[in-house]
Amino acid sequence: MNIGIVTQPLIVNYGGLLQNFALQEVLKSLGHNPVTLDYMSGLTGFTYVYKQMRRAVSYLLGRWPEFLYPYKEGRSNREIIAFIEKYISTTHTFWGGYSSSLVDRYALDAIVVGSDQVWRPMYNRHLYDMYLDFCRSEKVLKIAYGASFATSEWEYNARQAKKCSKLLKGFRAVSVREPSGLDLLRRLGRDDGRVVADPTILLGRRGFDKILFGDESPVACRDYLGAYVLDPGEECRRALEDKKNSLGLESVMIYELGKADVGPVQWIDTIRHASFFVTDSFHGTIFCLLYHVPFATVINETRGAARFRSLLEPLGLEKNLVHRFEDIKDVGCDVDWNNVDRYFAARRAESLAFLREYFG
Repeated sequence: MNIGIVTQPLIVNYGGLLQNFALQEVLKSLGHNPVTLDYMSGLTGFTYVYKQMRRAVSYLLGRWPEFLYPYKEGRSNREIIAFIEKYISTTHTFWGGYSSSLVDRYALDAIVVGSDQVWRPMYNRHLYDMYLDFCRSEKVLKIAYGASFATSEWEYNARQAKKCSKLLKGFRAVSVREPSGLDLLRRLGRDDGRVVADPTILLGRRGFDKILFGDESPVACRDYLGAYVLDPGEECRRALEDKKNSLGLESVMIYELGKADVGPVQWIDTIRHASFFVTDSFHGTIFCLLYHVPFATVINETRGAARFRSLLEPLGLEKNLVHRFEDIKDVGCDVDWNNVDRYFAARRAESLAFLREYFG
């Protein structure tokens, strides 16, 4: 079966890229041919020409490496593009919205929406396409896998709610990533939603290791405190330095959103080798759990707090969740990793069962 995947744009977003990669790998393991519909947000024809003119000027000024590098909006990181080209099957890159022609052009039998924050209005310029408004064919199987609202708050206006409720009627099955999403789904007229695991949990540590790291020797812990922070600041840097000193570690390795010139593989590698990791990223937290790395997660209310709580509360790890960077000093290293593994194994089995109902 040819399966199209609709998700957030493939840009410098490690969690977004890795959840997409993971979902593709799981669908491949079920015997299907997944392809991600490579939508890039906000790049109009005028914007493209303007950007290319700027690159031409750079070339004339002698900045040839930047000019020669293939331009894709939001993909200025060479490692990001290399990862996409090597590990993620995509359609041609298109801008400004989805087209109904995609279904025929790629002979799609089904479309899966998910995961990430695909159903959060503030993060989607083309929200209705995330509910597959562009696909009117009744022959195409429509499934939502782990679609996330990210928050437990109702953020839809009346027009959006009416339109999305109508589009949801065309889905054969819907599932969300957070339990709080079930209540939001009911407000959109679907009371048959299910909760499934994020695709990165579904693929799991063994899946990532096998594909990305091959037969590499077992992970050895290094003496550094690692950090991946979406919204850094002076408070954050002071807190990291204090935490590093309190743990007796040698250095702080920090990646900031949009500033780290590393790819998803190096990003995972930094997490799995760390002695302790600090992040305000949802997927950063997941990879700490997958690789048994002691961690502290700082809640980012604006980016969506419900997803952090739904991930850590069932594990009894609320103590690892703090609201301010200065509070990471109180987070210890004691985590029952056996409990984490058991919980993820159960979630993985339930979630795989959901996919097999329609793609088995």
